Amino acid sequence: MDATRTFGGRMLGAALALAAGACAAGDEDVARLADGAAGQGGGQGAGAGMAASAPGGGQLVGAGGGGAQAEAGTGMDAPPVTGPTEGSAGTLGLPPAPDGFDVPGPFETVEEAAGPDHSIHRPRELGGDGVRHPVVLWGNGTLMPTSSYAGLLAHWASHGFVVVAASTTSSGTGVEMLEGIEWLRGSAIAAEVDLDRVGASGHSQGGSGAIVAGSDARVHATAVIEPGPSYVGGELSSDASGLMGPTFMIAGGADGIVSPAAMVQPRYEAADHVDAVYGIHGSADHFAPTGDASAFRGYTTAFFRAHLMDDPQAHAVFSGDACGICADPQWTVQRNYE
Repeated sequence: MDATRTFGGRMLGAALALAAGACAAGDEDVARLADGAAGQGGGQGAGAGMAASAPGGGQLVGAGGGGAQAEAGTGMDAPPVTGPTEGSAGTLGLPPAPDGFDVPGPFETVEEAAGPDHSIHRPRELGGDGVRHPVVLWGNGTLMPTSSYAGLLAHWASHGFVVVAASTTSSGTGVEMLEGIEWLRGSAIAAEVDLDRVGASGHSQGGSGAIVAGSDARVHATAVIEPGPSYVGGELSSDASGLMGPTFMIAGGADGIVSPAAMVQPRYEAADHVDAVYGIHGSADHFAPTGDASAFRGYTTAFFRAHLMDDPQAHAVFSGDACGICADPQWTVQRNYE
């Protein structure tokens, strides 16, 4: 058994132990985790019911990927997240988010293979007026295919990001995520992406992988969604001290698999050397990032627009006295900066 599979088995075992013990999740949540691989992704890919053929064999989806449906049973509707005013697109020449961060951006998107080990969600038209697009690396949760997260990834792409997802359900090492950078460097779209503006994100095991990827000097901002256990030297670890740039730690108040107090708060506290935000969405469960990711898509989009696009209105969502997420009643927020 290779190291990645061993890691994945330990990751799942630790997560399920938390579910049965510290998180008091019980058999129902364990069954949902197993069912997720087969059920959460099916029919919920970006543009379900709206897809059209794209050049090169990809799929076109409407701006923002539209067709993905909200996950059944989450029972939550994300509040509007204020977008930038006209003309506040930042310094990259990319268009603003005229209607807010939680609604589709201005780009029509395409999903396509990126070699044998990755897939991409990106704007269909790249490099207009000499623009180079920031990159987000993505890591899946244990047993979860990339298609489960297609709604979220297409949403980011609609805002101008090139999202490179590692095609593995064992992404906790971060290695496969970082390999996406090298794939882009040698790809046909290399001239249209900005490898000086790279972010990393992932869910569950992929969240712990994002912490590893975010400790690489090539990654400049990290959004960590409900991260599962990490192993350092074979030992369970909450170490996030290697993160290289601004970090958004995200937990679900109704997550019965990854305990916010046991698994996310310690990572936030370990990231005290970078600007870090820790947010708990009160009603989000462990599968909130799947489907249309309504609980998380707006604020994660704002985070990456702030730190990879220099969008001043996106910065205001996380900083200053008028911090947008801080005033949102669905979120409990900590920051280590003003």
